[in-house]
Amino acid sequence: ACRPCAYAAAPSGCEAGILCRFCHFQHPGLRKTRARPCKGKRDRYRKYVNLCTAKMDEDLTSFDYERLPPSIKFDPRMKAKFSVKMMQHAEQVCARQSMGSDAVPPPH
Repeated sequence: ACRPCAYAAAPSGCEAGILCRFCHFQHPGLRKTRARPCKGKRDRYRKYVNLCTAKMDEDLTSFDYERLPPSIKFDPRMKAKFSVKMMQHAEQVCARQSMGSDAVPPPH
C-alpha cells in the first residue's frame, strides 16, 4: 500500500527528494494536516476564553469583541472558533438569567 509523504505538499517540499521512502504523488481525498498550535498558545487561548466567560457571567454587556488579542483577531479560523464559543456561553448566561437563577452550571 502507498504511504504518502507528509512533507511533499509543504511549501519547502520534502528534504529527502527522490530518496524519500514515501510517495510524492497527489492522493485524492487525502486531507492536508494543519500544524497544531504550540502548548503555550493553546494555554493562552484557553486562559483568555476562561477570562472572557467569567466577565460574561458578571455582566453580559461588558464583553467587547473588538478588543481581541492579535492571535485571535487576525486568524480567521481562531476568530470563528472563539466567536462560536462566546455565543454559546452568552446563550447559557441568558438562559440562566431568564430562569432567575444565578447558579453557575457544572463545568463542561
